[in-house]
Amino acid sequence: MKTSSATLFPHSCLPETEIKQILSFLGPLTICEPWHLERPVFLSEMEDHKAVKILRPPENMNPGEGFLTLLREYREWTKNHQDKGHRDFLKAVQGQESSEESSWSIRQILLEGRQEAPAQEQDQSLKRHLLLHLARDIDDSRQEADSLLESLKQIGSPLAGSVEEEPQNPFADLPHFQGEPMIGADAMDQVLEAWIALFEKYLKNEEPLVTGNRQVLEYVLEKWEEAGEDSNEPAPGAIPFPWPDLSHHGLDDLLRVREDLLGNNAAAQIMDEIRHPGKDPKEHLARLDTLSQEVDRA
Repeated sequence: MKTSSATLFPHSCLPETEIKQILSFLGPLTICEPWHLERPVFLSEMEDHKAVKILRPPENMNPGEGFLTLLREYREWTKNHQDKGHRDFLKAVQGQESSEESSWSIRQILLEGRQEAPAQEQDQSLKRHLLLHLARDIDDSRQEADSLLESLKQIGSPLAGSVEEEPQNPFADLPHFQGEPMIGADAMDQVLEAWIALFEKYLKNEEPLVTGNRQVLEYVLEKWEEAGEDSNEPAPGAIPFPWPDLSHHGLDDLLRVREDLLGNNAAAQIMDEIRHPGKDPKEHLARLDTLSQEVDRA
């Protein structure tokens, strides 16, 4: 049995462990990258193994080499404006100024070094690329914060061993930042619109979209509910089920073990259940649970 292909949405990348968790179940995974984005080394290895497929927007949507200069200038600007950052810029780029001052400063950056106004389509492409690059920056910042927090939790309390009562690690109960919003709700529409506008030609009917951020899923479900108010059609609910996590394997072993795993008849039935969930969520969940236990034993 072949796995079900999927497309990462709306991320241009995720940490290697999370990509391998997705590949434990779905693959090959299509990853849509905006132009001029630096790609981590592990993605190139996965592409060589045909575990992932990297797609960029059509050439006519390439914002040009000057785009990187604009991006560098913005990042330099944020160093000198600590009270403003990605979200102010995301709003201003789309004409949703958060304040007159921040809008003026950001628009000065946008205009600097551009002697000729681009055509409307090129201008839209530039804005969309900026949105996705900055959304990637936010993702990377949150992942770095999570990594630092995990390191602090492992270190323990600096007073350990110096007092009779074992001190509690002050970082032990802090939640990870992965649960925090990727961006403000007011900018989510713009990021999703930018991703769809650049990559919609690559989307296929019935091919799943996969996200690594629950905020994206909740936002889409909320929009689904709003769109279905007139038809009284309920939004799809979340249906959890266990599946083996192969991310601790090297890539070659992961693909080999996954191939063996998906040869199991119960795994084939799970894939069918995912594609055709039926109308009774409780019955569907019960079937998935039974099938998942069979896969786990295998």
